[in-house]
Amino acid sequence: NLCPGKPVFILGHSMGGNLGLNYALREKPHVRGIIASSPWLELVNSPNRFTQMMSRIIARIAPNFAFSNGLNTNDLSRFEETRRLHDEDPLVHDRISAGLFDMIERSGKFALEKAGDLKYPALLIHGGMDKITSWEATSNFAEKASEAEFHLFEKCYHEILNEPEWREALNNIADWIEDKITRPMPERPSTAREKRLATPLQF
Repeated sequence: NLCPGKPVFILGHSMGGNLGLNYALREKPHVRGIIASSPWLELVNSPNRFTQMMSRIIARIAPNFAFSNGLNTNDLSRFEETRRLHDEDPLVHDRISAGLFDMIERSGKFALEKAGDLKYPALLIHGGMDKITSWEATSNFAEKASEAEFHLFEKCYHEILNEPEWREALNNIADWIEDKITRPMPERPSTAREKRLATPLQF
């Protein structure tokens, strides 16, 4: 509604990539495409089954309980300046709530299971040296989604747009968007709610 007549794309990084893909799968918005950078579909070091089970239990009884996210700043980027700015940012912390962790983990599994239902063009980019989120999971999603493209930047860490290859990655995104803009607007599938509203009442 903010950009009537303009082509709109969703771009999300890491957890945002997870949210963008889930939003497209669940809500079917009026957009031209989805761009996901290093999406959190699976972690490189996923918790074992016992830890996952305990996390789900804690998420139900104490969703606000927070614990360390285990993030190593050195795994974000090869740029020292990027790592320094991250560490000095007063809005950055190392905590995640049990409720949020459980939601993102379940959302990642949902996206991988429903990838074949994605009806939008999608560009998924990931760093081959990412030690945080799994590029294999991102590649798996792209293989299942008929209109998805996967680009692996072999030397990049987690924050591709804050890596020495940032310009190449940004050009990759820009070229992909330009290609999709020149194509006709894909027909958006109806949501379940819209189908219900479109069904005439029976008296």
